[in-house]
Amino acid sequence: MNIKTLKSIAERLKKATMPDRDLDFDITAIIVPDAICQRYNEDDRKNEPFTHWEYTGSIDDACALCEHIFPGCEHGFYFFGHKMPRFAKAELAKIGGVHVENVRGATPALALCLALVRALIEKEAAS
Repeated sequence: MNIKTLKSIAERLKKATMPDRDLDFDITAIIVPDAICQRYNEDDRKNEPFTHWEYTGSIDDACALCEHIFPGCEHGFYFFGHKMPRFAKAELAKIGGVHVENVRGATPALALCLALVRALIEKEAAS
């Protein structure tokens, strides 16, 4: 994986305020390219690349992504819904010595995706 591309995804995750299907697709294309399939588009009658995963909108999908990339990793997230603006924090641990914590995002899924991307950046930088 290219660190520059991962940093671009990290910036987009940091700025995201809600689930983003384009970001889900880009995460899939870069991190899990085998999870992309073809979908028939009614508008132009062509097949287009698509993913069913909703990493930025589903905490279950975000957790599954973490487990897929770093099997056996420990991950956690916290949602601070009583403060304005609302936000979430996430962390990943036991990833070959990489520990990413206090990653802030607009939702738990976004925070966990950002923690995963930061862990990938650290892992790539170390290798």
